[in-house]
Amino acid sequence: MLVGIAGGSGFVGLAIAEALLQQGAHVLLIDINQPPEAALKFLGAHSGLGALEIQVADVSDAGEAAQALRGIDALVCAAAVTSADARERERPTETLETNILGFTNLLQAARGVGVKRIINLSSASAYGISGLREMEVSRKRERGQSQILYTEYQNLLRRGSRLVFLNFGPPI
Repeated sequence: MLVGIAGGSGFVGLAIAEALLQQGAHVLLIDINQPPEAALKFLGAHSGLGALEIQVADVSDAGEAAQALRGIDALVCAAAVTSADARERERPTETLETNILGFTNLLQAARGVGVKRIINLSSASAYGISGLREMEVSRKRERGQSQILYTEYQNLLRRGSRLVFLNFGPPI
């Protein structure tokens, strides 16, 4: 089984790759950045029976996303610019292109090539959580604007699909 990990050069993507490789899976890291050399050496030494491939691609480009997903059986969507008000003010286009457009491109490409299993990773911001204090699950300013749009859009896209959405953060 070939598992594509969008955002595969990031901390979470590399950790998922390590676990899959140790189980003997064939893993394709998909990222706009080449994985760090130290991470590649580590994965190579700890890959078990699995095999590792790398595809440098920008998921905010629909053509690159579609090309990167050809031949995969499952997809983990971990590509993201982490939300925070300051970051979104400084780089709003990059944040929205990666978090919203990138996710949309990946989902459409996955459907186009017949991927049946998709896991999408998100953050506790999708629930309106900031640190350990509970907040109303609504459009609070503590939540990044791309996270609000992303959460609402993913709810539309999940209809009729076998998608799993995981949000990381403290328990509510």
